[in-house]
Amino acid sequence: MHFGDRLELRLEAHPARLPGWPENGYETEEAAERYDRSEIARQDGERRAAALEIDPARSVLDIGAGPGTLALPLARRARQVTAVEPSLAMVKRLERHIAEGGISNIRILPKSIQNMQMKDCNNR
Repeated sequence: MHFGDRLELRLEAHPARLPGWPENGYETEEAAERYDRSEIARQDGERRAAALEIDPARSVLDIGAGPGTLALPLARRARQVTAVEPSLAMVKRLERHIAEGGISNIRILPKSIQNMQMKDCNNR
């Protein structure tokens, strides 16, 4: 897989949600913590990031970044990572991992992809 100059985005509408169901399944602290502690998820993120051909001069957009499953390993290889994550519980964990790792090239956008604008993707 190679990242080119163009980014094609295809969004599909979600079916109607049941009343009272969260938009994001990881909004609760418990669910976010459970996912963040998952060694399987962490290893999968490392494996998927390693499989990507990334030009170190390029920026990467991680949509649904969670606690940094992909964003953290990608930050070691890309110039900049923009992590889009709507769950504040997940954002807290990602911020903690960034601080613990002394990482300075991840920018967090705490919003859903549906609420993003092209200006949000500009490199800063």
